[in-house]
Amino acid sequence: MRLLLLLTALAACSPPPVPGPGAPDVLTGTAEDPVAAAGDGPARLCLRVPEPALAGVRAGLAGWDAVLGPWRLLEEAGPGKPCDAVVEQSEEADSPCLEGMSDCADGIGGLDLARPRGHVWLLRGRYESSAAFVTMHELGHLLGLGHEDGTVMEAEPSGKMARADWACPDPRTVSRLEAHLGLGLEPGCEEPRW
Repeated sequence: MRLLLLLTALAACSPPPVPGPGAPDVLTGTAEDPVAAAGDGPARLCLRVPEPALAGVRAGLAGWDAVLGPWRLLEEAGPGKPCDAVVEQSEEADSPCLEGMSDCADGIGGLDLARPRGHVWLLRGRYESSAAFVTMHELGHLLGLGHEDGTVMEAEPSGKMARADWACPDPRTVSRLEAHLGLGLEPGCEEPRW
């Protein structure tokens, strides 16, 4: 079952498109990049979402920052600045996400590397009511995590679960990331009730 979930997550998206004119380039790396050590510089994310959804996306980013402090922070890249990863709103027709999905990432891992990279697509009209959860979930994939039931990494969360007040990733998710990174992180939040 876990292999099926991992294969589903990996098949969810194709490689990211080349940034358009005037867009900051995403820094690139190779598959041989090591996992980032504690104290490496922050991973810079370009947030390309409209103002009404921006607060929710920033809340998802802040949720990860609440636990990642001992390792590396994820920070929003300023306008016109280069970024290591992109989180952007997309139209369904322009997205590599599988049909019926509200969001996807370009793979498992990327932000966990010494030279971080990655891309998240949020489908307009589908993610906005649970933007913080969706952002935390997809950034979890870029940090190297697959799906796990009952956590922020739930493959098919109910609407009620996704709209709950997720201030930061849950302790099980944080524990899985600690094992992946090989170091301790700040404790995660308790799962909200839904």
